[in-house]
Amino acid sequence: MGGLPRPAGEAVLAGIHQRPGGGAVFEKLRASGRDIRALCQAKLAAIGPGTEAELQRRGLFADLVPQVYDGQHLGAALAARLEPGSRVWLPRAKQGSRELLAELNKAPGAVIWELPLYDTV
Repeated sequence: MGGLPRPAGEAVLAGIHQRPGGGAVFEKLRASGRDIRALCQAKLAAIGPGTEAELQRRGLFADLVPQVYDGQHLGAALAARLEPGSRVWLPRAKQGSRELLAELNKAPGAVIWELPLYDTV
């Protein structure tokens, strides 16, 4: 996961899979010599049913899926649940949704770590 700190205690991992046919977070974990245990105690958010299905395929369950499947609504739903000091890992495309980040930045005191994992075509 690059030079990013490992989550200590509870963290939120948002939008864990946003690319068809892959699981960029899981690929990055494997490449760094880590596995799913690196995500211990993390809450998981999915941007929509495709992401949720990918998590379930890997034996994981989303704690949050917004009712409208886009970055703005995922960000708003997460921001409403975050407390000051919450940590959010945001794996996404290098050209990810500005609306998602704008909504997350409304959560006072939340720490957001963007993880640009792949390019979009």
